[in-house]
Amino acid sequence: MQAWFISREGKEEGPLTAAQIGTMLSAGVIRAGDTLARKQEATDWKKLAESGVLAEASMADLKRPDGLPVPSAVKAQMARSAAAPVGQPADPAPAAAPAGSTLKIDPYQTPANFEVGPGFQDGPIEYPGIGRLAYFLLQMAVTVITYALLFIGIKISAGSGLEGIALVGMVAIFLGTIVGFYLGVKRVQNLGMSGWAILWSFVPIMSIWIGWRMYACPPGYEYHRELDAAGKVLTWVMVGLVILMVVLNIAAVFLGDSSY
Repeated sequence: MQAWFISREGKEEGPLTAAQIGTMLSAGVIRAGDTLARKQEATDWKKLAESGVLAEASMADLKRPDGLPVPSAVKAQMARSAAAPVGQPADPAPAAAPAGSTLKIDPYQTPANFEVGPGFQDGPIEYPGIGRLAYFLLQMAVTVITYALLFIGIKISAGSGLEGIALVGMVAIFLGTIVGFYLGVKRVQNLGMSGWAILWSFVPIMSIWIGWRMYACPPGYEYHRELDAAGKVLTWVMVGLVILMVVLNIAAVFLGDSSY
């Protein structure tokens, strides 16, 4: 975030962040009418409402409902809306401002309502949930533990007959499914999706799509839609496995027909 300087009563103060200046204005420490502001690298002073610092302050700590940052594209749209006259919509794609012109902002204008979309802010972002490696390892551990419990349960209930064995198997599979479902919810949240997206795993065809995202895509993929090197390798591995399964199924059909 860039640094700002303010001037009031002939005294210069700074460097300050836009958020600090916004807090000072809200607390009544400074007034928009008799305070000037400039960016650290600038030499000309502008009125506080015309400098752009208020727009930056209003968006500095803006967060999505899920705690993730608002994308830069939405912030830019908010700045354009703030620059538009009260009661009139902002130009969705204004031309570049002429050199030397300033962005006029009414600090008392009610911000427009925006539907916050996906995107990144500058710097690394910590996404909630679990990453793909942790998800893969935990799912493998759950599978191993489920089969281990199933094996132990069958050994213990061997004298109870088939009904006892079936009950133990159902309990072990149920517990494994619940834990796996929970891990899936945390994984799709790590991708930047709603936890309800895990329900796509129960839908034919779509289960392949959500499975690919969960196993191959990096954190925040829903926002940036960029695969890293590991994601690309895993994607091709999954494509190869799907192709192999199709080929094996076709071969099984032909071999089964030839056996008659």
